[in-house]
Amino acid sequence: MGPSPAVDDVAALTPAEFRALVAGSLEGRGYTRVEAVVGGGDRGGDLRCRDALGRLVLVHVRRYPPAVKVGSLTIRQLDAMTARHLAVRAVCVTTSEFTAPARAMAASLGVDLVDGGALAAHHRSTHPGPRRLPPTPKPVDPVGQPRVGLRPWLSGAWRKARGG
Repeated sequence: MGPSPAVDDVAALTPAEFRALVAGSLEGRGYTRVEAVVGGGDRGGDLRCRDALGRLVLVHVRRYPPAVKVGSLTIRQLDAMTARHLAVRAVCVTTSEFTAPARAMAASLGVDLVDGGALAAHHRSTHPGPRRLPPTPKPVDPVGQPRVGLRPWLSGAWRKARGG
């Protein structure tokens, strides 16, 4: 069975778009001051943010095709960057999966992992599909008559209609 459509959609994003999507997701989960790490350049951290207690969290995003898994080296680099940035927590987000050694290393180092399946589930829960908006009500002028356009308002004709 292949990856879900949500992962396919996310995997089609450019690295910058994927990073922006993850940043928006972090903000939606209550993180604040979400910003890109200047000069991240695959050295472990792409985003940093603050948790509910104001503590620094470092986030590494990996937009990989489904066949390519995130390995333990990536987790080790993220952990090192977490210490360098004096962050209290690290999160690695990917569109694919993590290798068994990467999962073991993350568990021993306390790095949180978000794989493609979890990412797709979150994407589906926050983007349920097309939403129907209620019809837009027709604008009403101060007299209570439906407005046809802006011309009567601009010319002052509505005042004359009111007796003003």
